Amino acid sequence: MRVPETPVLLIHMPCCTLMYPSLALSLFKARLSADGVVSKVLYFNLRFAEFAGYRTAISFADRYIYEHGKLLGEWIFSGALFRQSPAEVEEFLGLLREEEASVSRSLFAGPQGEAERLARLVRPQIEPFLEQCVRQIAAYRPRLVAFSSMFQQHSACLALAKRVKAALPRVFTVIGGNNCEGTKGVATLRCFPFVDAVVSGEADETFPQLVSSVLSDTPPNAMPGLHLQANLPEPDDDAPPECASTVPTVSLDALPFPDFSDFIEAVRDLPKKAGVEPALLLETSRGCWWCRKGGCNFCSCNGALRNYRVKSPDRAIAEIEHMVNTYAIRDIHMTDTVFPLSYLRRFTSELAGRKLGARLHYEARPVLTKAQLRSMREAGIVRIQAGIESFSDDILGLLNKGTEKMQNIALLKWCRELRIFLGWNLIWGIPGESARDYEEMACLFRMLTHLQPASGCARIYVGRFSNYYERADEFGIENIRPNRAYKYIYPFSERTRRDLAHYFEFDYAGGHDSCAYVAPLIEAFASWLRVHRQSELFVFNYPECAIVWDTRPCAVRRLTELTGWERDVYDACDAPVSLADLEARLATCRGEPCKSGALRDTLKYFIDGRLMLEHRGRYLSLAVKKDSRLTRSDFLRLDQRFARLGIALGLERLITGGVSAESE
Repeated sequence: MRVPETPVLLIHMPCCTLMYPSLALSLFKARLSADGVVSKVLYFNLRFAEFAGYRTAISFADRYIYEHGKLLGEWIFSGALFRQSPAEVEEFLGLLREEEASVSRSLFAGPQGEAERLARLVRPQIEPFLEQCVRQIAAYRPRLVAFSSMFQQHSACLALAKRVKAALPRVFTVIGGNNCEGTKGVATLRCFPFVDAVVSGEADETFPQLVSSVLSDTPPNAMPGLHLQANLPEPDDDAPPECASTVPTVSLDALPFPDFSDFIEAVRDLPKKAGVEPALLLETSRGCWWCRKGGCNFCSCNGALRNYRVKSPDRAIAEIEHMVNTYAIRDIHMTDTVFPLSYLRRFTSELAGRKLGARLHYEARPVLTKAQLRSMREAGIVRIQAGIESFSDDILGLLNKGTEKMQNIALLKWCRELRIFLGWNLIWGIPGESARDYEEMACLFRMLTHLQPASGCARIYVGRFSNYYERADEFGIENIRPNRAYKYIYPFSERTRRDLAHYFEFDYAGGHDSCAYVAPLIEAFASWLRVHRQSELFVFNYPECAIVWDTRPCAVRRLTELTGWERDVYDACDAPVSLADLEARLATCRGEPCKSGALRDTLKYFIDGRLMLEHRGRYLSLAVKKDSRLTRSDFLRLDQRFARLGIALGLERLITGGVSAESE
């Protein structure tokens, strides 16, 4: 069937998740439509899944694009860019095996040997996949083909751009996205002459102007961040390439609503067996407000542009409502680096009142109070990705997180109570750390098994634009070099690979080796994963008492009844609290002075019973609060012998009377 001529094609390549559209390309489509330009987003990542198999494509997209040590998504397409001998292929696969055998591999990297198996399975599919992509592009008779390159999409974008230019030499090819920011963009132009332009930085204004020039056959105007093959200066071996970025968009409210119609059409055509549950991407801010205080030292998420901008609450809510009503998809993942704290009042309360049924996902700093989390949950924020990273105050300080161990644990507990799924990562190998930090964390993990374990556990890497990269000497980091995998992706000099790379390896000054002492932490975390589903620590509050149920492997008592004074003390430690503040709080609550001796004895009872933590003079109860009426799913998780124990203690009125037929 003949397709309509479409002057601008916007390409979304593998390897990236199948469940999301491209926010950048959907914004461009909306902006070009407002300018009277017809465009279409082609989701070749979904088409790739047909070739590779949906389960295989999902493994690549949802697991291996985050395995920075492997760069597997980049490598599988590199053979379509450069000739690679069988020996070179086997050498890279040997690197995969080495990475999997290392203590530094992520615990979420998949079964041993899976990465190599998938690589061998998928690579033969690449050439026929690219040939079909070229035929589909040619059918639209475009004037300009644009690629968005994020994470591990760069080799795929370049491999297709090379074939598009060979088949359609008059087509203008342009690539943008994180993989083209800074020196990466200019190096891409120099290494790949079939790319006509790259855009470094936010392209909300630059790209539409470039499209206008190309479609009118006029030379593009000089714009910050726009680099053209035709105007590329001669390389200077003694200096890095000129790499100015675009001027960042000032008013996010001025952006159009993204147009996801092409994504909806592409997903609708997938067979049910694909198992893709689509969600939408939106943004309510860009940049990170924590960067004003230096930012997290390892973070490279915001590239060279770190200035923070926020949409007005009215605009953000209107956009969410439009998406829900237009596309009937209620799962909306925000691309914000961090949840805007200014949204904690008007945005959350207004959104809660609209009752849109949207299920929002945000990234957030772990500094939120329980009241703030409750307002977020009421607004439909059901999942947050929090920058926890560690449970050592010393390591958190080295990372410049601006958070503390007790805050992180309280956040885990409150999210469990409020039914907010909390994603977080555990990282190690921090410059300046000590073995003692990990010994203490390994012991702590035994007490946290009832809380959400990390989504990933891996050694830290150095990313371009991070403080670790820009100011390596300050942190005892030396010999920064491109990840070894880049050698098998880009057959250039190390200097050129350094300009193209985003992920870097490094050495610690003084020969420090974190792998020598991190094994107990990794084993403790692996144990957390194994026992999490069988671990519960709940406190149920009844008028006459509180009952603590504990099914963790470390439990001292499976069932604890709290009344009067003990109950008040435990409840008062729901958030981290100092002894002085705790005494004042209890005196106010009970209407009488607090006896320090009795308080210390009670706190010791809870600490010895592993129901409470003490750290640097502050106390935190660990049990997750539950309604006094158990749901059926709660009750079924409690071993029947604990119910018998409760009956033996005379608490059958609470157990039998508290069970409800409701489900969570």
